[in-house]
Amino acid sequence: MKTLPPDASLFLYTDGLNETMNARQEAYGNERMLRLLAGLPRRDPEALIALTARAVAAHTGGATPSDDLVMLCLHFRGNATPRETAC
Repeated sequence: MKTLPPDASLFLYTDGLNETMNARQEAYGNERMLRLLAGLPRRDPEALIALTARAVAAHTGGATPSDDLVMLCLHFRGNATPRETAC
């Protein structure tokens, strides 16, 4: 069984992310997605999702989405002291 090390993030997504097409019928693709994710803040799941969504929207240039896009990001703090959060 694998476990996440402290301070790691887990990013889950549907194929609507990497298969998103632009007007020239070019997919966003796995390589572009991995380059983007490598440069984003891992400690802030909300920012990671927002920045990824903006990058995908920029790629499509307003083209009609061909599939749904679902993203989930979890950040594992390990044994860190819990902090208060507001929903």
